[in-house]
Amino acid sequence: MRLGQLAPAADSDVAVRLWTVVLGGLISQQLANQPGTSFADGVFSRLTDTAIDQFLSAYPPEESPCRHWTATRSARSSQPRPRSSTTSSPT
Repeated sequence: MRLGQLAPAADSDVAVRLWTVVLGGLISQQLANQPGTSFADGVFSRLTDTAIDQFLSAYPPEESPCRHWTATRSARSSQPRPRSSTTSSPT
């Protein structure tokens, strides 16, 4: 992880316990149900990326005002501009 990739709340005992439960549970399930299976072939170990993504989604980084402004500006600039109401339309 790099600085800023997680919310400040991820720096807590609760987050550490959740991380331990998620990965420890995944590993325990894999070892208990398919002890000789490779990581790539395991029915539980294949879920590692998904489990990590779900953990990370619980602690998304806070959006900085600069990031929000840039994203909003980019979204607006990609949309077509509305026509002026003073432009006459053909009848």
